[in-house]
Amino acid sequence: MEALSDDSGARTAFAERLALLYKEAGNPPLKSVSESVVRLQRVDERGRPVRVSAQRISDWRRAKNVPAQFAALAAVLHVLIPEARRARPTPVSKGLYDLGQWQRLWERAVADPAGERTAPAGPRRTRRSCGG
Repeated sequence: MEALSDDSGARTAFAERLALLYKEAGNPPLKSVSESVVRLQRVDERGRPVRVSAQRISDWRRAKNVPAQFAALAAVLHVLIPEARRARPTPVSKGLYDLGQWQRLWERAVADPAGERTAPAGPRRTRRSCGG
């Protein structure tokens, strides 16, 4: 889990934080979390049902990807946070159970230019390349 050198800071911080929450929730099977998200019956900003595949959650945890929509991440957090809180009422890291902090962390990760190739969050096109 240390070979994240080609990822930039915000994406890596997001992934590490999600991996920590996942661990605190007891490392539930990815498929179980995905199925729990469906049972929550959340909808995104367009009114569509929120679904998150087990592979996508895995990618988020490994910094391979950043959620394109906060609604998808929020649904996963609504599954993991209660589980983590049951195991440890006081979080091991400040703000780990705080949706507001998660949203700020997610916004930084999405705004990160390295995250741009996997997280089309809108009309943002600030691509920096070597050599100009």
